[in-house]
Amino acid sequence: MPPDNPEDRLLFVRERTLLVGDDAGLRRRAARGELLRVAHGAYVTKQDWDRWDTDEQYRARVFAVAQSRRSDVVLHGYSAAALWRLPIVGSWPAEVHLLTEKASGGRSHDRIRRHALGFEHAGLTTVDGVHVTGVTRTVLDLAATAPFLSAVAAADFALHNELTTTGDLSDLLDAMGRFRGSARAARVVEFATPLAESVAESASRVTMARCRFPRPELQKEFWGPNGEHAFVDHWFRGVNTIGEVDGRSKFEDPRFLRGRSPEQALWEEKQREDWLRLQSDGFGRWDWSIAVSPRRLTQRLCEMGVPQVPPNHPDAFRIRPLDDVTRGRARG
Repeated sequence: MPPDNPEDRLLFVRERTLLVGDDAGLRRRAARGELLRVAHGAYVTKQDWDRWDTDEQYRARVFAVAQSRRSDVVLHGYSAAALWRLPIVGSWPAEVHLLTEKASGGRSHDRIRRHALGFEHAGLTTVDGVHVTGVTRTVLDLAATAPFLSAVAAADFALHNELTTTGDLSDLLDAMGRFRGSARAARVVEFATPLAESVAESASRVTMARCRFPRPELQKEFWGPNGEHAFVDHWFRGVNTIGEVDGRSKFEDPRFLRGRSPEQALWEEKQREDWLRLQSDGFGRWDWSIAVSPRRLTQRLCEMGVPQVPPNHPDAFRIRPLDDVTRGRARG
């Protein structure tokens, strides 16, 4: 059975016939600890809140704020990203972010932050019945404000899942002109790729760029004479070396198991790795904790025979991250 959508589990004061019959009943249940207030006039059972992960908790808070306002609102930045299911790295913000007209000002209160930027180029649409900035604008807003790693993860995800294109991002960035964070956003757009298939792959590339390793070829396809076939996460052409980033979910998550037992998945991966080792001069793996650690990923790549390169090397990353790595877990 698919998991509940958090927005379907919210209890609103205005829906007085729901569950308890009146406003006072909701407040009494909240006072007893049975309900938690997630926004003005919106509650959720403590049982639901405790079983949700942080992505679902923030999405519930965002949806509650949007639905409890007396007039329609437009979600912006991180809050729009939550409804688009874009991943971030680190923690979601405490505030819900709203986009408003320029003349309305940016007054914020009660964990609601308003951005008086106007609606031009916002690409307004609806997700789950709530007004949000379009996914292309949402990616650019994150690119302008979020840490580089988190912004790249969101942009890679949107590109890989065909929610937007590099051309659309570049065109909108040009149309918006200069704004606070536009130079950061341009760096993210240039760095992002539709070929990264996971947040861990995005994080690995950011750390590689920061540590001056050569740009790997992503999703390199290998064929054997007897029909063997495999794609690999990273292939370093100059040293014919393969790098794979994965974790326990590859052998535990039903989405990756596709009906196989964990033991069968592990055996098939072992067979795949043995064959790939014969096609290359080096092979190595790492997980999330290594992907976001410059020291540990440098050690792993050097052990695999992948050299660091100077900035003018033809295989060097054209963009180097400027901010520190965010060592949170992936969200989204």
